[in-house]
Amino acid sequence: MIFHDLIPLATKYENGNIVLTVNSGLDNKVELQDYVLKYNKYTPNIIHQYDRIEKLNKTFNSLVYFKDVQLG
Repeated sequence: MIFHDLIPLATKYENGNIVLTVNSGLDNKVELQDYVLKYNKYTPNIIHQYDRIEKLNKTFNSLVYFKDVQLG
C-alpha cells in the first residue's frame, strides 16, 4: 500500500530506522552486543525476519530453548 502511495500521508523511513527487516544481505551490518541487536550501530525498535541471518537465528533460538528447559 505504501509502495503504491495508497496512503499518501504515511511517513516513510529507511530500513532500520524503526523497523529492521532482515535479509541475508545485511549479515555484515548486523551484530549482537549483550544480546541486543545493533544495525549500523543503532538498535531498531522492531526486528522483522531475524531468522534470515543464521547467527541470529541460532542465538535467539538457543536463548528461548534454554529458558524453556529452566522453567520446564
